[in-house]
Amino acid sequence: MLESLHVKNLALIKESEVFFYPGLNILSGETGAGKSIILGSIRLALGAKAGKEFIRSGEEYALIELIFKSDKKEVIDRLREFDLPVEDDYSIFIQRKIMDGRSVAKINGETVTGKALKSIASLLINIHGQNDTAQLLDTKNYLDILDEYAGLEIEDLLRHVEESFLTYSSLVKELEENESLDKNRDRELSLAEFELNEIDSANIKAGEDDTLEDRYRLMNNSKKIVEAISRAYQAIDSEGGVNDTLDHALREVRSVLRYDDKISDIESQLSDAADIVGQLRYSMDEYMSSLEFSEAEFNEVENRLDTLNHLKNKYGNSLEDVLKYAEEKRGFIEKMADFGSYMADLKKRLEKSRDVLLGCCRQLTDARKEKAKILSLDLERNLKQLNRGKCCK
Repeated sequence: MLESLHVKNLALIKESEVFFYPGLNILSGETGAGKSIILGSIRLALGAKAGKEFIRSGEEYALIELIFKSDKKEVIDRLREFDLPVEDDYSIFIQRKIMDGRSVAKINGETVTGKALKSIASLLINIHGQNDTAQLLDTKNYLDILDEYAGLEIEDLLRHVEESFLTYSSLVKELEENESLDKNRDRELSLAEFELNEIDSANIKAGEDDTLEDRYRLMNNSKKIVEAISRAYQAIDSEGGVNDTLDHALREVRSVLRYDDKISDIESQLSDAADIVGQLRYSMDEYMSSLEFSEAEFNEVENRLDTLNHLKNKYGNSLEDVLKYAEEKRGFIEKMADFGSYMADLKKRLEKSRDVLLGCCRQLTDARKEKAKILSLDLERNLKQLNRGKCCK
């Protein structure tokens, strides 16, 4: 609900603050007292078009501030949708500052766009003018008005009706689909058995296609790899290569080692480098030996990949999807094996769901009727307080 309004430098108003309380609040006064300005200021705060003509003469800006309080889920969700803070006490502070040529709107201290302001405001307040009476006379609006009045007292009932209706609708759809399926049961069953057999016979394992693709890529490029590693090996082990160069360097350094102890550090580093090169030659030999593939092995990997890719093209984007599809078909075949019992159980569940839905609807109807009586009495009492007794007879 709206708790307070603060206005500064707006039209004829220097500064004013209005507090609102639960129930009916009435602003009264003579023509020109400022009632319309108060209502208009609320419209401006909530996103109505504003220009410099609204700024009090001689002032630089006009300011309107509203404080609402609402713990409704839809309001909280809308605030979060626009990344706005939600206060612990569910207060919503709306501020709009109107200046010459522009205006700035904020909600809970954060600057917002006009779209966000109007979107959130639409959930907080309804403003009706003299020409809006038709909305109150239109019966299609009555349930919304009544539910808004009832508030949290019927919120759980509304949610139960919605949940029950979704369950019932889902079962109705499932029954319709299976009644249609029953007409083509033999053909659908035969197709499901064929597809499941095709998948099961492949004996696939999740993730094996990634391993095989790596292996295939290695096999397919093994010739290029071996040639490159061989050239690198020659650069190390051939005459005049890295190995010969290091041996020559070691001999030269060792020939003068006895003249200065500091040379031993250089000799040690050269020796380590020679050991590293020796280990590198061994690693290259070992790696090139591992790249020896038979044509039969290559064909086996290639054929297996063809099989897996074929299944993915038919039943899913990944082997995990293919396996999931197989489980769905397995469940379908099990269902078809005892289709009569399945349909009988489905109809029982549908009937039970229908009874639950009707029960929830009856509870909601009874609650609405009770609230409608209280609302009617509230309206009569408040109208009488406004000296409108005749309209309540």
